[in-house]
Amino acid sequence: MVDFFEWIPNQRSIQALTGTCHDFNTQTDIKSFDPSKCPVDGQWGSWSTGPCSVTCGQGFINRNRSCDSPSPSNNGTDCIGSSTDSLTCTLAGCPVDGQWGSWSTGPCSVTCGQGLINRNRTCDSPPASNNGTACIGSSTESLSCTLAGCPVDGQWGSWSIGPCSVTCGQGLINRNRTCDSPPASNNGTECIGSSTDSLSCTLAGCPVDGQWGSWSTGHCSVTCGHGIRYRNRSCDSPAASNNGTDCIGCSIDSLSCTLAGCPKSYRKYGSEAGSWIRKTRKWKWITSRYY
Repeated sequence: MVDFFEWIPNQRSIQALTGTCHDFNTQTDIKSFDPSKCPVDGQWGSWSTGPCSVTCGQGFINRNRSCDSPSPSNNGTDCIGSSTDSLTCTLAGCPVDGQWGSWSTGPCSVTCGQGLINRNRTCDSPPASNNGTACIGSSTESLSCTLAGCPVDGQWGSWSIGPCSVTCGQGLINRNRTCDSPPASNNGTECIGSSTDSLSCTLAGCPVDGQWGSWSTGHCSVTCGHGIRYRNRSCDSPAASNNGTDCIGCSIDSLSCTLAGCPKSYRKYGSEAGSWIRKTRKWKWITSRYY
């Protein structure tokens, strides 16, 4: 009994045949077979193990394999598939630095004129993680905003300073002011009150010239007949002041006066009018003059 093998091409396998060889010199229908000549298809070996492509977070492991387990031979087919491959790998999370999100939009702090807009932002785009640094800068900010002008009520400026209306004594200062500190604008109200005013002013007293007062009423120098009436006046209506001039003229004056006739027993001594007086049985004429 001799064992024979037959190669079956369609099935790419070897079939063992068993038979009896009666004539060893005859090769009809029987072929000897060398198994080392059979086709061998390639088979992949194990994947190589490589490092993750990153040191943190998500990455890839690139790996290789060889068609050598076994390698194709004797017209065997090559390995089917790729000799390279990538697998995901996950390591500890990478540090993530925080990034600011968008600023919020707030209203202007005023309804007219100049104001401020206060706005905020959050460190969440992304937030800091895995020991990453926090966002740099402030989370709040103020921006100027300008709306329509506010109503401005007029305010008076300072009074102007004018001269006194006189050079001495009591007078008036006329003064003015302008509605310009500030002027009314944007439908604000005008200034209230007058733009003109008068104030009293007092300077050094004016020179006053003296004026005579009324004459006093004196007595006639005789009790009968013709005589002289003496009278006085004072420079006090008004008196001179502030370097004014004194009254001009005399403060004493005399006027003739006539009373009832004298008795005949009286006689005149001398030629001038005067008073007759009795002294030691003689008449003596006494005269007086005043200037």
